[in-house]
Amino acid sequence: MTQHPFLRELDRLSAKLANRMSAIVQRGVVVSIGDGSKMQTATVALQDDDQADGVEHFQPGGISHRAGAGAEGVYLAVGAENANGIVISVSRRGVRVKASMAGGTVVYAEVGSNADVELRPDGTGGVKVGLNPEQRMVLGDALKTWLSAMTVPTAMGPSGTPINAAAIDTFLSTLHKLDA
Repeated sequence: MTQHPFLRELDRLSAKLANRMSAIVQRGVVVSIGDGSKMQTATVALQDDDQADGVEHFQPGGISHRAGAGAEGVYLAVGAENANGIVISVSRRGVRVKASMAGGTVVYAEVGSNADVELRPDGTGGVKVGLNPEQRMVLGDALKTWLSAMTVPTAMGPSGTPINAAAIDTFLSTLHKLDA
């Protein structure tokens, strides 16, 4: 039984439209990312051995991240044209640091990270620095307050504060100048 010419043409157009629609959103693998302009641009490997060059990498405001080769992202063909694509949500599989509680947020470096910042919905959180740190850092002002209130028992009774307040103030004022 032969198909009516109108139905054949409708099948052909539907297949063409389905193929074009499937190319609008794809998983892409970063080949390289350039950071020299206002917007990062990437070379992204796509399905069917296709590659898109000069793809803008959109990131959330206030956050800048330069992913390495092999990171994955969502490639969007704007206007259904691969030549006019963007990439979003780029990250490396397997290096994500998990938040310790539902609703929490962790900021971390992608590879070889030995530091992270965690914000929890209950208002707690902190900064961890070092190789596999077990404890969180204490902020300078909190540390100063704690040390200033501390007394040391001696044979003659409690001593005064065991720190030089002027020296710690000088130290704390230089912390914001330190580069990571």
